[in-house]
Amino acid sequence: MFGDETVIQVLKESGRAAQSKSYLWAQMNGTGPPVRLFGYAPGRGGTRRAALCRNPQGAVLMSDGYEV
Repeated sequence: MFGDETVIQVLKESGRAAQSKSYLWAQMNGTGPPVRLFGYAPGRGGTRRAALCRNPQGAVLMSDGYEV
């Protein structure tokens, strides 16, 4: 499993200023038919990442090395 995140700006998000950083998470499998998943999170913390990687069935996550 490959994954990365990028900063995005979400306008008019309830309870947050338009200048707040939000994150778009992109994930992709490394074998078999191609699967691409995209997820949104208002933060970058480890609990957010864990929620996006639930039940990976023995997969290994490859990332840019950001330690949460």
